[in-house]
Amino acid sequence: FSVQCNFIWNENALQLHSASSGTGTSYQESRSSSQAAGIFDSLIYFRRQQSQIRPYLGTGVGLIHLSTTETRVIESQGRPALPPATLSYTGPVFRSHVGIDLRLTGKLDFRYSFSELIGHNEFGKRLSPHGSSALKNFQNLFGFVVRL
Repeated sequence: FSVQCNFIWNENALQLHSASSGTGTSYQESRSSSQAAGIFDSLIYFRRQQSQIRPYLGTGVGLIHLSTTETRVIESQGRPALPPATLSYTGPVFRSHVGIDLRLTGKLDFRYSFSELIGHNEFGKRLSPHGSSALKNFQNLFGFVVRL
């Protein structure tokens, strides 16, 4: 069993597409998006600490900040309800992840992790049509772990 604190940051290019057959409106726009999160995790390892290969399962909670900004409207038909040019949200997030630590030296491991962040979908309310599911973000993470 182990605990850890994480800081996760990423930036992505997005494209939103929306069409309504009822009103005959549609739009497509490019946006930039970024995410920063601080998360406290607990991990369960399936092998002893002395093992060279240590798979694990982890889960945790934290705080996330998401923001997105319109970079350009690519196409628009009719008078669609476009989302605001800038959207941001800060709130709680749940993280679930699996991974493996590979021993490099006595106290240094290489880590691969597949992670899912699940949080409130504040952006879905601002889209047309509205999004109703939770906001989910999947990540493949690589890094190093220094064991104290």
